[in-house]
Amino acid sequence: MPKLNPVKLQRRVISATVLIPLTVLLLYLGGYWFLALIAICTLLCATEWASLARASEKPSLLTIAGFLYLSIAFYALYLIRTEGGLDLALLFVAMIWFSDIFAYFFGKFIGGPKMMPAISPNKTWAGLVGAIAGPLMACLIYITLPFDGLSPLAEAPFGIAIGFSMLVGVIAQIGDLLISSLKRYVGVKDTGQLIPGHGGLLDRLDAMILAGPIFLTAYHFYTVLM
Repeated sequence: MPKLNPVKLQRRVISATVLIPLTVLLLYLGGYWFLALIAICTLLCATEWASLARASEKPSLLTIAGFLYLSIAFYALYLIRTEGGLDLALLFVAMIWFSDIFAYFFGKFIGGPKMMPAISPNKTWAGLVGAIAGPLMACLIYITLPFDGLSPLAEAPFGIAIGFSMLVGVIAQIGDLLISSLKRYVGVKDTGQLIPGHGGLLDRLDAMILAGPIFLTAYHFYTVLM
Protein backbone atom coordinates (compact mmCIF):
# COMPACT_ATOMS: atom_id res chain seq x y z
CA MET A 1 0.00 0.00 0.00
CA PRO A 2 1.22 3.53 -0.72
CA LYS A 3 2.51 5.44 2.26
CA LEU A 4 1.30 8.92 1.46
CA ASN A 5 1.19 11.59 4.12
CA PRO A 6 -2.05 13.47 3.35
CA VAL A 7 -1.02 16.57 5.28
CA LYS A 8 2.39 16.79 3.62
CA LEU A 9 0.89 16.10 0.19
CA GLN A 10 -1.70 18.84 0.73
CA ARG A 11 1.04 21.30 1.64
CA ARG A 12 2.98 20.32 -1.48
CA VAL A 13 -0.07 20.87 -3.68
CA ILE A 14 -0.80 24.27 -2.14
CA SER A 15 2.83 25.34 -2.53
CA ALA A 16 2.87 24.18 -6.16
CA THR A 17 -0.40 26.01 -6.86
CA VAL A 18 1.26 29.25 -5.81
CA LEU A 19 4.83 28.77 -7.04
CA ILE A 20 4.25 27.21 -10.48
CA PRO A 21 2.11 30.04 -11.95
CA LEU A 22 4.42 32.66 -10.44
CA THR A 23 7.52 30.98 -11.90
CA VAL A 24 5.92 30.61 -15.34
CA LEU A 25 4.84 34.25 -15.28
CA LEU A 26 8.33 35.51 -14.45
CA LEU A 27 9.84 33.21 -17.08
CA TYR A 28 7.40 34.62 -19.62
CA LEU A 29 8.17 38.23 -18.69
CA GLY A 30 11.93 37.61 -18.81
CA GLY A 31 14.26 40.59 -18.64
CA TYR A 32 14.61 42.28 -15.27
CA TRP A 33 11.69 40.29 -13.86
CA PHE A 34 13.45 37.00 -14.41
CA LEU A 35 16.77 38.48 -13.29
CA ALA A 36 15.07 39.54 -10.04
CA LEU A 37 13.78 35.98 -9.58
CA ILE A 38 17.27 34.56 -10.10
CA ALA A 39 18.78 37.11 -7.69
CA ILE A 40 16.22 36.39 -4.96
CA CYS A 41 16.57 32.62 -5.32
CA THR A 42 20.37 32.89 -5.25
CA LEU A 43 20.27 35.02 -2.10
CA LEU A 44 17.80 32.75 -0.28
CA CYS A 45 19.63 29.54 -1.23
CA ALA A 46 22.98 31.08 -0.26
CA THR A 47 21.51 32.07 3.12
CA GLU A 48 20.27 28.53 3.71
CA TRP A 49 23.60 27.06 2.59
CA ALA A 50 25.49 29.41 4.91
CA SER A 51 23.29 28.28 7.78
CA LEU A 52 24.18 24.66 7.04
CA ALA A 53 27.86 25.56 6.73
CA ARG A 54 27.88 27.20 10.16
CA ALA A 55 26.66 23.93 11.67
CA SER A 56 29.50 21.94 10.05
CA GLU A 57 33.05 21.25 11.18
CA LYS A 58 34.49 23.24 8.25
CA PRO A 59 32.23 26.28 7.88
CA SER A 60 34.60 28.43 5.83
CA LEU A 61 35.40 25.73 3.28
CA LEU A 62 31.76 24.72 2.94
CA THR A 63 30.66 28.34 2.56
CA ILE A 64 33.14 28.94 -0.26
CA ALA A 65 32.09 25.72 -1.98
CA GLY A 66 28.45 26.75 -1.71
CA PHE A 67 29.15 30.20 -3.11
CA LEU A 68 30.86 28.73 -6.17
CA TYR A 69 28.26 26.01 -6.65
CA LEU A 70 25.25 28.31 -6.39
CA SER A 71 26.85 31.07 -8.49
CA ILE A 72 27.54 28.71 -11.38
CA ALA A 73 24.16 27.01 -11.08
CA PHE A 74 21.99 30.12 -11.02
CA TYR A 75 24.00 31.81 -13.76
CA ALA A 76 23.34 28.73 -15.91
CA LEU A 77 19.62 28.97 -15.15
CA TYR A 78 19.73 32.62 -16.19
CA LEU A 79 21.47 31.72 -19.46
CA ILE A 80 18.94 28.98 -20.26
CA ARG A 81 16.27 31.69 -20.38
CA THR A 82 18.28 34.50 -21.97
CA GLU A 83 20.21 32.45 -24.54
CA GLY A 84 17.88 29.52 -25.12
CA GLY A 85 14.65 31.49 -25.08
CA LEU A 86 11.34 31.12 -23.29
CA ASP A 87 10.44 27.73 -24.72
CA LEU A 88 13.75 26.12 -23.74
CA ALA A 89 13.48 27.55 -20.23
CA LEU A 90 9.92 26.25 -19.89
CA LEU A 91 11.03 22.86 -21.19
CA PHE A 92 13.83 22.63 -18.64
CA VAL A 93 11.62 23.70 -15.75
CA ALA A 94 8.89 21.28 -16.87
CA MET A 95 11.41 18.43 -17.08
CA ILE A 96 12.54 19.11 -13.51
CA TRP A 97 8.98 19.41 -12.21
CA PHE A 98 7.86 16.25 -14.02
CA SER A 99 10.94 14.46 -12.73
CA ASP A 100 10.14 15.44 -9.15
CA ILE A 101 6.45 14.54 -9.43
CA PHE A 102 7.00 11.18 -11.15
CA ALA A 103 9.82 10.25 -8.76
CA TYR A 104 7.61 11.06 -5.79
CA PHE A 105 4.64 8.97 -6.92
CA PHE A 106 6.69 6.10 -8.37
CA GLY A 107 8.53 5.90 -5.08
CA LYS A 108 5.33 6.01 -3.01
CA PHE A 109 3.16 3.65 -5.06
CA ILE A 110 5.77 1.20 -6.38
CA GLY A 111 8.36 1.44 -3.62
CA GLY A 112 10.84 -1.41 -3.63
CA PRO A 113 14.56 -1.42 -2.85
CA LYS A 114 16.09 1.74 -1.45
CA MET A 115 18.62 3.52 -3.65
CA MET A 116 20.91 5.14 -1.06
CA PRO A 117 19.31 4.71 2.38
CA ALA A 118 22.35 6.08 4.21
CA ILE A 119 21.92 9.43 2.44
CA SER A 120 18.22 9.62 1.62
CA PRO A 121 16.10 6.90 3.29
CA ASN A 122 13.01 7.56 1.16
CA LYS A 123 14.59 7.30 -2.29
CA THR A 124 13.99 4.07 -4.21
CA TRP A 125 15.10 2.70 -7.56
CA ALA A 126 11.46 2.94 -8.68
CA GLY A 127 11.64 6.63 -7.88
CA LEU A 128 14.70 6.93 -10.12
CA VAL A 129 12.73 5.34 -12.97
CA GLY A 130 10.01 7.92 -12.37
CA ALA A 131 12.62 10.68 -12.28
CA ILE A 132 13.64 9.70 -15.82
CA ALA A 133 10.12 8.99 -17.12
CA GLY A 134 8.90 12.45 -16.09
CA PRO A 135 11.41 14.45 -18.16
CA LEU A 136 10.86 12.08 -21.09
CA MET A 137 7.15 12.89 -21.08
CA ALA A 138 7.88 16.62 -20.89
CA CYS A 139 10.42 16.38 -23.73
CA LEU A 140 8.11 14.33 -25.96
CA ILE A 141 5.32 16.87 -25.47
CA TYR A 142 7.77 19.62 -26.36
CA ILE A 143 9.07 18.10 -29.59
CA THR A 144 5.53 17.40 -30.82
CA LEU A 145 4.25 20.96 -30.28
CA PRO A 146 3.06 22.46 -33.59
CA PHE A 147 4.41 25.96 -32.91
CA ASP A 148 7.04 27.83 -34.92
CA GLY A 149 10.07 29.59 -33.53
CA LEU A 150 11.05 26.99 -30.99
CA SER A 151 14.64 26.17 -30.09
CA PRO A 152 16.63 23.63 -32.19
CA LEU A 153 15.84 21.01 -29.56
CA ALA A 154 12.22 21.08 -30.70
CA GLU A 155 13.29 19.27 -33.89
CA ALA A 156 15.40 16.69 -32.09
CA PRO A 157 14.91 13.02 -33.03
CA PHE A 158 13.41 10.63 -30.53
CA GLY A 159 16.82 9.28 -29.49
CA ILE A 160 18.04 12.76 -28.55
CA ALA A 161 14.86 13.32 -26.54
CA ILE A 162 15.53 10.12 -24.61
CA GLY A 163 19.14 11.15 -24.05
CA PHE A 164 18.23 14.58 -22.69
CA SER A 165 15.51 13.05 -20.52
CA MET A 166 17.84 10.47 -18.99
CA LEU A 167 20.49 13.12 -18.43
CA VAL A 168 18.11 15.51 -16.66
CA GLY A 169 16.44 12.75 -14.64
CA VAL A 170 19.70 11.23 -13.37
CA ILE A 171 21.44 14.55 -12.69
CA ALA A 172 18.36 15.87 -10.92
CA GLN A 173 18.45 12.90 -8.57
CA ILE A 174 22.17 13.41 -7.96
CA GLY A 175 21.47 17.05 -7.13
CA ASP A 176 18.82 15.96 -4.67
CA LEU A 177 21.19 13.45 -3.09
CA LEU A 178 23.93 16.07 -2.89
CA ILE A 179 21.82 18.35 -0.71
CA SER A 180 20.56 15.34 1.26
CA SER A 181 24.14 14.31 2.02
CA LEU A 182 24.92 17.87 3.09
CA LYS A 183 21.95 17.85 5.47
CA ARG A 184 23.04 14.48 6.84
CA TYR A 185 26.54 15.82 7.35
CA VAL A 186 25.37 18.73 9.48
CA GLY A 187 22.53 16.79 11.13
CA VAL A 188 19.40 18.64 9.93
CA LYS A 189 16.21 17.45 8.25
CA ASP A 190 15.52 20.46 6.01
CA THR A 191 17.56 23.38 4.73
CA GLY A 192 14.87 25.75 6.03
CA GLN A 193 11.14 26.24 6.55
CA LEU A 194 10.33 28.66 3.75
CA ILE A 195 8.08 26.40 1.64
CA PRO A 196 5.33 24.31 3.32
CA GLY A 197 5.70 20.63 2.48
CA HIS A 198 9.22 21.05 1.10
CA GLY A 199 11.31 22.81 3.72
CA GLY A 200 13.75 25.41 2.46
CA LEU A 201 14.16 26.81 -1.03
CA LEU A 202 17.35 24.79 -1.37
CA ASP A 203 15.28 21.65 -0.69
CA ARG A 204 12.94 22.65 -3.51
CA LEU A 205 15.59 23.65 -6.05
CA ASP A 206 18.30 21.05 -5.29
CA ALA A 207 17.63 19.06 -8.48
CA MET A 208 17.35 22.13 -10.71
CA ILE A 209 20.53 23.70 -9.35
CA LEU A 210 22.77 20.82 -10.44
CA ALA A 211 20.85 19.95 -13.60
CA GLY A 212 20.87 23.51 -14.98
CA PRO A 213 24.57 23.83 -15.90
CA ILE A 214 24.70 20.30 -17.31
CA PHE A 215 21.50 20.77 -19.33
CA LEU A 216 22.85 24.06 -20.75
CA THR A 217 26.18 22.44 -21.66
CA ALA A 218 24.46 19.49 -23.34
CA TYR A 219 22.18 21.86 -25.24
CA HIS A 220 25.14 23.87 -26.54
CA PHE A 221 26.87 20.66 -27.66
CA TYR A 222 23.72 19.59 -29.46
CA THR A 223 23.28 22.92 -31.27
CA VAL A 224 26.93 22.87 -32.38
CA LEU A 225 26.84 19.28 -33.62
CA MET A 226 23.38 19.22 -35.18
